[in-house]
Amino acid sequence: MSEGHGTEESDLQRVTDWTSREMLMPCLDGSNLVHVSRAIASVCGVPDALFKPLECSRDRERTEGISQLIGDPKHLVLLLLDGLGVNAMELHLPSDSFLRRHVKMEIRSVFPATTSAAVTSVLSGRYPSDHGLLGWTLHENDDLLVHPLPFAVAPHYDPAKDHGVNDKDFYASVRPGTIGLIPRRKRVISAYANSDFTLALCSSLEQVPAHSFEECLSKLEESWRMERNTPSFAYVYYNEPDRQEHKHGHEDEIVKKTITSINDELEGFWRRNEDIEDKKIIITADHGHLVVSADNKLIIDQEADSELLECLRHKPTVEPRSPCFHVKSGCREIFAQRFRKSRFSSRFALISAEVAEDIELFGPKPLSTRARQSLGDFVALTTDRVALFQEHPDAFVGFHGGMTPSEMRIPLIVLD
Repeated sequence: MSEGHGTEESDLQRVTDWTSREMLMPCLDGSNLVHVSRAIASVCGVPDALFKPLECSRDRERTEGISQLIGDPKHLVLLLLDGLGVNAMELHLPSDSFLRRHVKMEIRSVFPATTSAAVTSVLSGRYPSDHGLLGWTLHENDDLLVHPLPFAVAPHYDPAKDHGVNDKDFYASVRPGTIGLIPRRKRVISAYANSDFTLALCSSLEQVPAHSFEECLSKLEESWRMERNTPSFAYVYYNEPDRQEHKHGHEDEIVKKTITSINDELEGFWRRNEDIEDKKIIITADHGHLVVSADNKLIIDQEADSELLECLRHKPTVEPRSPCFHVKSGCREIFAQRFRKSRFSSRFALISAEVAEDIELFGPKPLSTRARQSLGDFVALTTDRVALFQEHPDAFVGFHGGMTPSEMRIPLIVLD
């Protein structure tokens, strides 16, 4: 092992330096998805008393600012376009395009900047430090590794229920959620309607399956025309451009075509429905993207890194861009020493769970029981375009889950 950075203090100083230059902390740096969720709930009449208080004055002010942007339309829609970060939108759409003309402000994702954490924050109005669904892979009891979005167990994606994981217990930390308590006729329009994850957060919403963007907009238009005079709310989720960004990278021409198509379909939809009065669509994303080259997909090798692996209970969890480590009993100190002397220490800063909680990395402290369980003992942070895996790396080109501007910067678009 080569000599690396030696102490938790030095790694914390690296993170502090990064946040002053090139890393965006959601709690400190502008409005974020939690504020959007709370603002939507507020304008729709959900009492603040039902939720954990936003104790920070900045949180309250930012929520109120977004509430003023939203107003109180009869028909309110939240459209989440997975992966539509500011970087991809500005790269592929001209400044006079339909979507960019309607950008009201730039906001932040939550950390980790990934769908599991961000969509849960949108639907629950809670920071990841509270809801605890931190990433794609989470540590569950008996060292099971569970993927919360498909509610499946790694590595073969068996249904989690088949391994004794109760969905009500697993998702208990997300209830009550802001969106589910909105006192209007409400629906979720998504390819993932009726999934365990969606039902956990949106059980009170009518579940409307839609498997293409055209179908999403068609179902939304149908609901508007059926209920012109009834106050309504719709949550619409579409999995692009994220899917293409993972396959090709956010800079690719295929991603440009995907984003351009979304822009054009939305513009046509908006014009077709000019006769529907008192409507507003809030459009945002869960995260942005960056490209990780094959050379920067780092592998914890079974032989070369055996001293690290012998300290771990199982594979790193959460996200390859911000891997979390659950270490065996009595191995915390030795794991930290070995990691900081390893070849990974020049690319990642290793932060203990206690320090992560103290600096409010995942949101306001304290960490909930679910968040603490998901986090484990350590999290590794980076500003480099790298990802860390054990055994085989993902075939993806595009990644997210870190705290760089490429991953954290998302738009808040308002159609009114």
